[in-house]
Amino acid sequence: MIMNKILTFLLSFLLFLGVASALEPGERITVDATRVNVRALPKMNAEVVCQVEFGQTLEFKSLGGTNWVEIVPPSSVSFWVHQDYLQGDTVVSSKLNVRSGAGINYSVVGRLKRHDQVIRKGNFSEWVEIAPPAESSLWISRSLVKFPEVQAQAEPVFEEEPLEEAVVATVEVRPQALQKDTKPLLKPKAAVAPPPAPEHLDLIPLPGQGRVVKREGYLRGYLLKGSAPSRFSLEDNTSGAKRTICYLDETDPRLKEFRGKNVIIQGREYWVQGEERPVLVPQAIVLRELGR
Repeated sequence: MIMNKILTFLLSFLLFLGVASALEPGERITVDATRVNVRALPKMNAEVVCQVEFGQTLEFKSLGGTNWVEIVPPSSVSFWVHQDYLQGDTVVSSKLNVRSGAGINYSVVGRLKRHDQVIRKGNFSEWVEIAPPAESSLWISRSLVKFPEVQAQAEPVFEEEPLEEAVVATVEVRPQALQKDTKPLLKPKAAVAPPPAPEHLDLIPLPGQGRVVKREGYLRGYLLKGSAPSRFSLEDNTSGAKRTICYLDETDPRLKEFRGKNVIIQGREYWVQGEERPVLVPQAIVLRELGR
């Protein structure tokens, strides 16, 4: 009986992970409890920025480990920046921390860069109250939200390779009488199956592993292998705070060529044990156009 309960719990948890990992940034999740705390950081001792109610929907950004979900701050929330780094409503410093409260003891929930605009709400001493910028995030416990049901994603259809001309040319044309009730001389090729998951990746047993995705960002490479599953990662460098989008399968020799450049990568996405970001096995890599 106890073993059955453990297996049921594990299956439910894996299904939950599979649904959550299939979400894309911008999709909606639903609060599944009353008076749920939303925190500045993915920690139980982080300050509570606001509370949300049962049935309220929030905009999903990413998964944060095994216990937290990164969300877009609700529009009712206020954040704070120091007035010395603003000229009017424009950021004049190279980097400006956005904090959850009016003081340096409050957590940093986002960063702005020079020329960014803020929506001013008020002032308190030397601090300016602002609306949540796009570069900010808050966190909520994964156990207190409900994820939408995700339809199983069909595998992409792979086109059959055309028959080689040399093979077609060798087909013998027979009289009509001889062709009656005979099988075709050439059989159509079967559809090509999708490639298996790389053996060196310690995958989590989740549905939807290996789906084809397209990601873009700054390709970062490290000289020495660290604790991450790869020396290469794709980072979002559009805001002041760099955020890892995914890791890249370091067995691909093309990564060294594109290291330190802004790229668009299409490939298969896999979630591995112990990591908060997926590993992308590249199929195609191109430079991202300037100004994008």
